[in-house]
Order: sequence, then structure tokens, then C-alpha cells
Amino acid sequence: MSEGWEPTTVQAATGGAAGRPPGEDEGRRDLMLSGVVTAGGGVYRNVHVSGVGRIEGDVVCERARIDGVMSVRGSLEAQELVANGKATIEGALRGHTLRLSGQIRVDGDCAAEVVELAGALHVDGLVSADEVTIRLYGGSKVRELGGGRIRVLRSWRWGFLTRYRRLTVDAVEGDDIRLEATRARVVRGDQVHIGPGCDVDRVEYRTGLRVDDGAHVRERVQV
Repeated sequence: MSEGWEPTTVQAATGGAAGRPPGEDEGRRDLMLSGVVTAGGGVYRNVHVSGVGRIEGDVVCERARIDGVMSVRGSLEAQELVANGKATIEGALRGHTLRLSGQIRVDGDCAAEVVELAGALHVDGLVSADEVTIRLYGGSKVRELGGGRIRVLRSWRWGFLTRYRRLTVDAVEGDDIRLEATRARVVRGDQVHIGPGCDVDRVEYRTGLRVDDGAHVRERVQV
């Protein structure tokens, strides 16, 4: 989101409700939620949540920014999403570039060209992108993870919950895969690097496999 953006067309006062999106003949509006606010879903240009916001219904927008807590009772589609805080999407999350920091929960699939996460992630469906980078600062769970270049990296910042910073996933599939602190049933890829803290039942690789000390792989198969 560019600096200096001031959404003015659709606003919601603290404790109020924003209006519904316009008709197609009026063009796309901006939606700004500041304070504790509930708004209706719809098609917008820019969406900005500052505080605690809830959106009832599906949302389609060009850019979205979350600074605080947001829940969407539906799906969210944004070409660019930047989230700092806590976000809950009760449907699917789709876009081009998703940069998420904090706690993110998606009840459906998460699909984009680029996914960057620092924090804790819970996705009931598939996470798919050309590039996926997950930095674990909390326990995370994903049903399936797929992409071209996949990186799951453990945060080395020490804390009381350090040992719980792990990704649990059923299947990981990609071209270039590097995993740390990941519990997976199966990992499939061309170049696969299984790093410290991983526990994997089966790895299927085409070109290369590296397994670091401190990683456990029960079965290795070159295909």
C-alpha cells in the first residue's frame, strides 16, 4: 500500500456500520474501518482496518491493510494484502502478494503469487503460491502446502514458547523446498532440504536431497 493513502469515500465511525459498496456505475470506493466497527462485504478499491473490524460477507479489493484485528465472514480477495496483527478469514484468501505478520487463520484455501508470513498460521485448506516464505513465531498448521519455491524457517528468537514454533502439515509439494521445524507426512520436490527440527515420514525427490543433523526422515525415495 502506498504511503499517504487516505481512504475517504466510505468510512465507519467507532461502533457504527459502514455502508454497502456502490453499484458498478459509481466505481469502486475505499473502505476505512477505525475503532470497533462492523461493515458490509462487497467490491472496494482499498480496504484499511485500524483497530477491531468485522466484515460481513465476501470482500474483493485491490489493496487491503490490517493494523489490528480483523475478521471476514466470507472470502477475501486482494491483489495486495498487508496484515499486522490478527486476521480471521472464514472463507478463502486469494491475491497476488500476501504479506502477513501476526496470527492468521483461514478456513478455506490460501492462493497467491507470493506469500510471506512471520508469525503463526492456521489454514484448513491448501496454501499455494509461486513463492512461499513462512517464518515461524508460533505453532502453525496447514493441510497442504504447494508452490515453486517454499521456505519454512524457524525463528531463533528465544522465548518461553520456542519449542512450540513448529509447522504441522499433511503434504508439501514444490520445486525448491527448504523446511525447518516442520512435521510432515510427505514432502515431494525436485530439490529438497530437510533442516533442523523436522520430522517427516516420507520424502520423494527428483534431483537432490539434503537432510541436516537434527532432522528425522523415515523414508527417502528418489523418483
